[in-house]
Amino acid sequence: MELGDLFDLSLVGRADATALEYDGPTGSPHSVTFGELSARADRMAAALTARGMSRGDRLAIHLGNGIEFIDIFLACVRLGVIVVPVNTLYRERELDHIVKDAAPRLIATSAEHRPLFGDAPAVEVNVLSAEADAHPGALRERRGLDGDDPAVIIYTSGTTGRSKGAVLTHNNLATN
Repeated sequence: MELGDLFDLSLVGRADATALEYDGPTGSPHSVTFGELSARADRMAAALTARGMSRGDRLAIHLGNGIEFIDIFLACVRLGVIVVPVNTLYRERELDHIVKDAAPRLIATSAEHRPLFGDAPAVEVNVLSAEADAHPGALRERRGLDGDDPAVIIYTSGTTGRSKGAVLTHNNLATN
């Protein structure tokens, strides 16, 4: 069973139930069903594929809490793309180390933080979301992932030196 199959127990199995409630772009309350969340992830997966992302590639996510983070994370799980979450409090020195060490093919970040990445392959999340919205009805393909495939690389705090990437597999996340 793929990690995506576990997510699908809710995303597909409870498609009409409310998955998230949050403040929308104008500050007004907004909600998303599990089915809508699944469709958003499918569209994001299509957008990432159009950008050349594929199984085994690394995508750094430098975003605060928000639905866009969830869209990208679920899309990566479906594609077999390895997620590298990056703390938004990190600045140039920490970001430079993680980008060099993880070697992401793409970095998703906010317009505000895009300048922190210099020449690195960063894209503003609003651009990525607009690209995803241009893929209505995108269908998810099975990637034949193995439970031992890497899913996430989480960087340690680096209290005794430079931070190190800890690789978590699909099985690690499924067990958790």
